[in-house]
Amino acid sequence: MLTLDTAQGRWRIADAERKLALRGALPGAFGFDRAAAGFAEARRAGARFDDLVAAAMPTSWMVNNRATSQVFQHWLSAPLGEVWAGLAEVLAQDRGWAGLDPETRALVAQTVDRLATQGHGLAAISKVLASLAGESVPLCDDAAVWWALGAVARPESPDTPQAPTKLFGPMLDWFAAAAEADAEALAALASAARGVRLSGPQVLDRLMWFESYGWQLMTRGARWWWVDDGRVQGVVESVEGPAGAPWRRDKIVLAAVDDEAWRRAARDALYGA
Repeated sequence: MLTLDTAQGRWRIADAERKLALRGALPGAFGFDRAAAGFAEARRAGARFDDLVAAAMPTSWMVNNRATSQVFQHWLSAPLGEVWAGLAEVLAQDRGWAGLDPETRALVAQTVDRLATQGHGLAAISKVLASLAGESVPLCDDAAVWWALGAVARPESPDTPQAPTKLFGPMLDWFAAAAEADAEALAALASAARGVRLSGPQVLDRLMWFESYGWQLMTRGARWWWVDDGRVQGVVESVEGPAGAPWRRDKIVLAAVDDEAWRRAARDALYGA
């Protein structure tokens, strides 16, 4: 059971294996995970980042990157093509972001800012880098930034991301610290993942998506609910809401729920009983 410090409070990730499986079965996520594993294998075989970046850009469409092919053309043209390759190579080193000194981190942040174009910033750039340097770079949708840092408003939709590139460094700081704090549990989840090769940090990235936004998309069968027990928050599964209440995307404070049976079931799910 993972428990993380987020901008929304102490957050407990219950039923992580099931959440990973649900996410991984989505067509885009399914393809993205296998592409990322393929890029890692290509790197081990000596492939150049100059070549991998070009493939990573359309791959990012599988995780809903809103950048267009015209933006990719701009990014791949001189001199930015070499900038992208160098950036991916730095972030994909053994310890990635966590192993960079402050001066190099500042340079990386400046480089990311330079790449922002035509209204495409943190989300679009991170979705390309995440397939090449997933141990360092998570998918930085606005929902993930809201959840982890509280630096943007909680989005109604993922379609118009607004988070600026200045949050690249803070997001990677948070991600590196969280991945290190729960390294053992994340590694165990990665080992248990079926049909795809994931690292511990990649598991954290996938769970971030589910906890911050993805649970709202799971509409088949049981629904998911964001609950707050006072000590911790989390997303739990239930067929119905309290006393048959309609599903909602907002937080449910359990102390305010009159339906004792539902409240008890939600707590049991949150704590893994």
